[in-house]
Amino acid sequence: MTRERTSVRMQTQIKTMSEQGHSLRSIARVLKLSRRTVRKYLESAAQPPSESGGWEEKIDWDHVRQEV
Repeated sequence: MTRERTSVRMQTQIKTMSEQGHSLRSIARVLKLSRRTVRKYLESAAQPPSESGGWEEKIDWDHVRQEV
């Protein structure tokens, strides 16, 4: 079974419907997704961003400049 990616537009729609009070099951049915997919995107949206910063802060930029 192939694995399809959920578009950003679909992820936004999941979040919007959840904020409007729709249940996981109804969101999945309307958007023709599995409940597991809906749950995954709602859980990832609920997690606060990492306080350690993004990937940009973890790169040794001086080393990158030397290599280039």
